[in-house]
Amino acid sequence: MLRSLTISGIPPFRHETLEFGNRLNLITGDNGVGKTLILDLCWYALTRTWVDEPGVMIQPTQEDLEKGEPPWMAWTHAGRAEGEVQGGADYRLKDQGWHGRWFPGGGRPPISGVVIYARVDGGFSVWDPLRNRSAADSDGAGVVGAYHFSRENVWQGLRDASAKDGRNLCNGLLRDVENWRLKGNGAFSALSAVLDRLSVDGSDPLRIGSAIQIRLGDEDWIPTLRTRYGAVPVTQAAAGVKRVLSLAYLLVWAAESHKRSARLLGEEPEEHVILLFDEVEGHLHPKWQRLFIPALMDVVSNLLREDQTKNFQIIASTHAPMVTASLESVFDPEIDRLFNLELGRKNAEVEPVQWAKFGDASGWLTSPMFDMESGYGKEAEAAMRAADDLMAGRLDRLPSNLQTIDQIHGELGRTLDAADPYWPFWLPFYWQQGGKL
Repeated sequence: MLRSLTISGIPPFRHETLEFGNRLNLITGDNGVGKTLILDLCWYALTRTWVDEPGVMIQPTQEDLEKGEPPWMAWTHAGRAEGEVQGGADYRLKDQGWHGRWFPGGGRPPISGVVIYARVDGGFSVWDPLRNRSAADSDGAGVVGAYHFSRENVWQGLRDASAKDGRNLCNGLLRDVENWRLKGNGAFSALSAVLDRLSVDGSDPLRIGSAIQIRLGDEDWIPTLRTRYGAVPVTQAAAGVKRVLSLAYLLVWAAESHKRSARLLGEEPEEHVILLFDEVEGHLHPKWQRLFIPALMDVVSNLLREDQTKNFQIIASTHAPMVTASLESVFDPEIDRLFNLELGRKNAEVEPVQWAKFGDASGWLTSPMFDMESGYGKEAEAAMRAADDLMAGRLDRLPSNLQTIDQIHGELGRTLDAADPYWPFWLPFYWQQGGKL
């Protein structure tokens, strides 16, 4: 489990520390303030590998170069043993690369568990401590550093291009799902259970049907989804359904492959799963957004071993107030955390947000997690702000196009519905000033 992450001199951050909860951690913030960067750094802290080439992803600023202050990071996490272990990495200007400083005493860093990263581009990365090693590990020769899936790899399979035999690392969703179904093994049952838990309430549950051939002369058999209007090939499913299906498959594939590897090695499976998830709401309708995180917590908690409810950690980012609203029934301030990233005068800053219930999505939209003035459109918000300023006598704040009471009233009428709850605040003042309907 990742307990803390300190970032120094890595744009857009100057020096920030995140203290993570042991279970759920949710990060919000505007575009470009570092949400994905934090998840990438969490991945490195947990696996000692990079999702992308770090020389391209993370470069010191010109200011740092002039000051001779290259970037660094440090972290604290808990592995199999009791207690916390510290580690870190420095960016060295001479070779333009990162060098880890793992923990007191040297040797390999502790193992935190199986790590799965659902990336915003639809790809995934998987770190299995039984099958993966970092380049810094002395026993890592010939072992895959980590599994990095593009969106296409998830569906078509992943091969080890570095190996002479081009060994097959993963068959891909299209082959595995049908093979699992025909074998009737535990993998297919696990996938069905995960899909059922992640399905939208009040809609067709996601259920895998028999595979079909969809093109003349094509020998590929494509799994289907059973719907009220018939069998639909998974390749023709909607974008949101595909993302959930991809996530469910990768979670089950990672878990089943790990448990199979443990049996082959005569070891016990890992107890811990860490899921990094960038923009959990991607392609999802609000009906799906409001149940996704609670459902995902249930799924991940039982991924490797049943009833291991304390042995998982989720670190995720979101832009959706519906997602944060869904936490009100499951959030525990003792083990869960909220963070909002704000762009300061020169750098992005991490602001821990104290837990509170804000009600529906509009309440969360104006909460410290999103810092919006309202849930209205920009023009309606400007009209109501001008009306508030006029009623309060703050005439110096009125914009040039909303200087008079009639201009403001006309703009309110243009941008607000006739039954909008703002009218009872405005109309008595308007009538008092001689306004007419």
